[in-house]
Amino acid sequence: MIRKISTGNIRVIRHLLLGSALILIVILTMKSVLTYTANEADVRIGHEVPDFTLTTMDGKEIQLSDFRGSGVLLNFWASWCNPCVNELPLMNEASKKMHGVEVVAVNVGEDAAIVERFAERYDLEFKILLDQDNQVKRLYRITGLPATILIDKNGIMVDRVVGELDDYSRILGLMQRVQSSQSDLQ
Repeated sequence: MIRKISTGNIRVIRHLLLGSALILIVILTMKSVLTYTANEADVRIGHEVPDFTLTTMDGKEIQLSDFRGSGVLLNFWASWCNPCVNELPLMNEASKKMHGVEVVAVNVGEDAAIVERFAERYDLEFKILLDQDNQVKRLYRITGLPATILIDKNGIMVDRVVGELDDYSRILGLMQRVQSSQSDLQ
């Protein structure tokens, strides 16, 4: 015997199905958010930054923790990024004036030959590391370039600056905040 379903019952069934689908979407979204959060490092001001190992243009491996004991200005950049092109020469000059602070520039996603030509063109003298597969960029949750992370001598994030640093005195001021000793300023 086949029973005919009334229009009212169809509406109830439709609402139940839509509600169930909505609950399932919320559960799956929460699961992915919680999994993402659990797998990512805690990259926040006032917390220890995650360590990483990258290579220089000549293939030497460098760990961020190699710079413990000095303040670090960690800059994420690319040669195609105009604001990066503007700020890197200023950072280079500031790094010559400031002792107790290491400028570490992480190039994001580019080939070593491109990075080397760029560094030679602008006579960059600080450490340049290659993040060709964007792992460190993702680890530090960098969503736009340039981005600069200030790290004190104990490996604690002091500040995070998103966007171009186009003022030499501002760069020096940021570096002074993480300088290992105020008497090191020349």
